[in-house]
Amino acid sequence: MNDGGNMKLMILESGAKGKTVKKYLGKGWLVEACFGHVQDLPRSGNQGSKAMWVSEKGRLPEPPWEWTE
Repeated sequence: MNDGGNMKLMILESGAKGKTVKKYLGKGWLVEACFGHVQDLPRSGNQGSKAMWVSEKGRLPEPPWEWTE
């Protein structure tokens, strides 16, 4: 699963999808389910590239708290 310090991680909406995708990806991948949408789709086309949060090297991004309600 670890290749020279890099981990391959895929996060999917559901566990069932994860099981299917994991069969295709094979060894070396960690496939996890978030059991819901990580980010809502933009309401209009001009918001498509709008950043929802800022990430820092070595830290996972923290989504806005309203996403966890």
